[in-house]
Amino acid sequence: MGQLNNLRVFRYGVIEELFVKEEFRNRGIGRSLVREILNRFKRLKAEAVFVTTDPENKKAVDLYEKIGFKPCRGPWFFWVPEDRSDSAVS
Repeated sequence: MGQLNNLRVFRYGVIEELFVKEEFRNRGIGRSLVREILNRFKRLKAEAVFVTTDPENKKAVDLYEKIGFKPCRGPWFFWVPEDRSDSAVS
């Protein structure tokens, strides 16, 4: 009567409301924050990390895409560790 072919527990991280005050922008602080956050999620064995930003915020979108996030749906982007070892995100 029913069938389940695949059941998986999914561990993921979410980054919300990350910003750098305007007077401190363009110094690599946002990039450093995101990399540190991703390294922490990686140590926690997250299988994916999601972040949301306004698609019109070109600087944020460019930052996330350069780090390896991919557009998902609407304002969401996702990142999946290539190597799930404890190596750092560069």
